[in-house]
Amino acid sequence: MEIVLNAWLDTSSPTTHTVRVVSKLKYRDEIGRGMRTKYMYDVQSWQREGETETLTGYSLDYDVIVPGQTRVVVLTKPGRFGLEWIADVSMARP
Repeated sequence: MEIVLNAWLDTSSPTTHTVRVVSKLKYRDEIGRGMRTKYMYDVQSWQREGETETLTGYSLDYDVIVPGQTRVVVLTKPGRFGLEWIADVSMARP
């Protein structure tokens, strides 16, 4: 519940981070009686230089992303309780 309130009560402006995709992974996951496709992206960290952050669940344009070349825009907010959260992820414009 704290995580939900952290985002819901956060009235601050987002911070924009444009980062390069380092690697990507697409896999099929069984859910109930069906299957769903899940996406994972490792991107350059906006928090710690030389490290990566993992983004999950964003389809973006998986087939056109080229690791090492494609950049994405990550909007983060500091959170009401100081727990940074991702407000949006989108493809960077060339």
